[in-house]
This record gives sequence, structure tokens and C-alpha cells, in this order.
Amino acid sequence: MAGTAAASAGGASDVDQMESLLSSFHLIYQVEHRTTCQSLKEQVKSKNHEQREAVELINQEHAKKIANLEAHIRRLLLEKETNEATVNHLRQDLEAHRTHINYLAAKLDRVQVELDSKYKLEIRALKDCVTSEQEEKIELNKKLQHLEKECCRTKLVQQQQQQQPYVTSEDDSREGDGCCVLIAILVVWYHPFRQ
Repeated sequence: MAGTAAASAGGASDVDQMESLLSSFHLIYQVEHRTTCQSLKEQVKSKNHEQREAVELINQEHAKKIANLEAHIRRLLLEKETNEATVNHLRQDLEAHRTHINYLAAKLDRVQVELDSKYKLEIRALKDCVTSEQEEKIELNKKLQHLEKECCRTKLVQQQQQQQPYVTSEDDSREGDGCCVLIAILVVWYHPFRQ
């Protein structure tokens, strides 16, 4: 009995030691677990903070890029509107110039037709005048030739009468002198037509 009691006492002491060891181990495990958990929490917190900063930085960069792109798009839209207004203005100018050119071309055609008609009439009138003057010149040439023949005939008569001094006629000499004066007048008057 005494041995059993001693064994029981020894067994109880071992159990107590085991419980104490387990308790110490458990306490150490909890402390280490808490330390590890705290360390992991701090690491996670630090990582989360770094990630938040990185995300914030990325968001800032993206916001800046987006703002730049929006400003660029606004400039492009403004340039597009300005270019469209310029193109519309140039189209209106071009249409006005085309209309003016068509008007000038039509006016030029009218002036050309009027000038052609006017010059044709003037040329026809000049041709008629030249034809009339040529006909008059032919008639005057015929008259002049006739008068020259008459003058030559009169001179021959005068020469014949001078060779026969006893046969003279004042009327014949007067007729010859008048004929020569008439020929001289016609020659002076007709001189421009010969030129």
C-alpha cells in the first residue's frame, strides 16, 4: 500500500510536471503565436499601407494622364471646330469666286459678241465706202482720160492752126484753154484718190 501510495504520489508529481510543462509550452506557444501574429499583422498592415500608397500614386498618375488626355482632346476638338469654320468660310469664298468668274465670263462673251457685231458693221461700211470710192475713181479715170484726149485733140488743132496763120479762130483757142484749165482742176481734185 505504501508502495502504491508512493507510486501514486510519484505519478501525481509527474502529471503535475507534465501539466506544468504543457501549461508552459502552451503559454510559450501563445506568446510566440501572438508575437508571430502581431508581426504578421504589422507586415500585412505595412504591405497594405505600401499597396495603398502605390495604388494612390498610380491613381494620381492615371488622373494626371486622364487630365492631360482630356485637355488634348479639348484642344483637338477646338482645332477641329476652327478648321471646319475655316473650311466653310473658304468654301463660301470659292463659291463666290466661281459665281463672279461665271458672271465675268458671260459679260466677256457679251462684249465679244457686241464688238464682233460692231466691227462687222464698221468693216462692211468701210468696204462699201471703199467700193464706192473705187467706182468713183474708175469713173473719174474715164473722165480724165476722155478730157486728156480732148485736150490733146485741141492742142493738135491749135498746132495746125498755128501752122496756117491765116486761118485762126479765137473760139477754138478759148475752147482749148478752157479744156486745159478743166483738166488741171480735175487733176488737183483727183490727186488724193490716186494716193
